[in-house]
Amino acid sequence: MSQRAPSVRTTTSDDLTIVSVDNASDDDKPPPKSTADVSHIIFVVSRYILLNKEPVLEDSDFVTLGQFNYREFDVLGIRKLVKYAEDHNLETNFISGQAVISAKGVPIREHIKIVVEDENGWKKVEQGVEAWMNQKRVDIRVMLTHTYSTIKGRVSENSDTEEDHLRKV
Repeated sequence: MSQRAPSVRTTTSDDLTIVSVDNASDDDKPPPKSTADVSHIIFVVSRYILLNKEPVLEDSDFVTLGQFNYREFDVLGIRKLVKYAEDHNLETNFISGQAVISAKGVPIREHIKIVVEDENGWKKVEQGVEAWMNQKRVDIRVMLTHTYSTIKGRVSENSDTEEDHLRKV
């Protein structure tokens, strides 16, 4: 390899002299990223809202990068959970949110687990999916789960159970 001599440019005006030295060679420039366009590749997002390990919401979407709306998932999940809790006189508490990224031929021990409790967590998931797409992994799936627990059941205004009511009659 030959070393290129730095070039010097001088610009002069009435009261200012500017000297510019360019000694950057072609070898000093970082190589361009060799990432392919993966914006058209579809992956599966399976969404779960669990209350004490029981599903309140189960659904799947076929999406491309940037298409899944985490906030919409969160709002829909909370609505479903609130309705379920009201119908069953329960109070709930958020435990955790997690995404597991898997792909065909990838051993379980190499699946990527990411805490997802907000949109920043979801961005990490999409970065992981994009990295796997660039590695030519196929059949990429994301299992997104929010887990809640029951704090306690609410005491109803009428504490008589149906069995107690039948005994009274």
